[in-house]
Amino acid sequence: MSKMSRILIISPDIEGPVINGGIGTAFTALADMLVQNNEDVDILYTSGRYSESTHGFEHWNTIYKEYRINLIQLAVDESLIIDAPHFRKQSYQTYLWLKDNDKYDKIIGCEWQGALYYTLLAKKQGLNFNNTEIIINTHGSSMWADEGNYSLPRDQNHLELYYLEQKCVELADSVVSPSAYLIQWMRNKKWKLPFNTKVIFNCEPSLIFRTGKHPIVNEDENTEMEDTCYDGIELVFFGRLEIRKGLDLFIKSLKNFNLNNKNKISKITFMGKNIAIDGFDAMDFIDINGFVE
Repeated sequence: MSKMSRILIISPDIEGPVINGGIGTAFTALADMLVQNNEDVDILYTSGRYSESTHGFEHWNTIYKEYRINLIQLAVDESLIIDAPHFRKQSYQTYLWLKDNDKYDKIIGCEWQGALYYTLLAKKQGLNFNNTEIIINTHGSSMWADEGNYSLPRDQNHLELYYLEQKCVELADSVVSPSAYLIQWMRNKKWKLPFNTKVIFNCEPSLIFRTGKHPIVNEDENTEMEDTCYDGIELVFFGRLEIRKGLDLFIKSLKNFNLNNKNKISKITFMGKNIAIDGFDAMDFIDINGFVE
């Protein structure tokens, strides 16, 4: 019988505290799959007190424990004074936590937000983690997202974040991507990917939050779904309300419909999180184009 591995997943996004993040969905599913394969799994949530849930962190910790997953919240050490942007501070505090908890066979994290930068740098320099394999499961960097949204970096700190995320990929022992496209995008940007870089699809979404036993929303806040019949066709945009998700293409397509097709549509629904950043507000964008009553 093979020895059980101690595996740590590091993520700024996980199901429960974050309601519908793509990275959180992927890493929750990965943790569940690893546990089903008899691995010992911890998850370090690096976003601190950030939560979209009405439940406290202990509530989610209890639920994950029911599935043999230990969910840990990275505490922010307020006494540690670092003259650096937010994500560099977060990455350094992640490194300090890992140095104090250097017990894992494998560490899996994403490049987004660069949490593993200082950890990977320390390993590269031979200071720590010599017996730990560090895997970057790439899900899309800030540069990739900004490019998709036609956004420029906001300031020097944003450029530093680009650098941290790129180096997380380049310094990793191995890189896993859910799509060949994303690997090719990085190569086109002249990123130096590790020799061990491969495409592995995301795991099927975990059943932890899909059995009805542990709803993500507060049980007291369930709202009744609108039960209305329409004579025509209802069109639904499903996804985060931002340019890279195709919001502008969806609206341009609607505006190019001929009169006959427009008359067949009785309702248009935008289903996703509103994005308001860098002077762009999705709801204003939809309103300006005449799709908000």
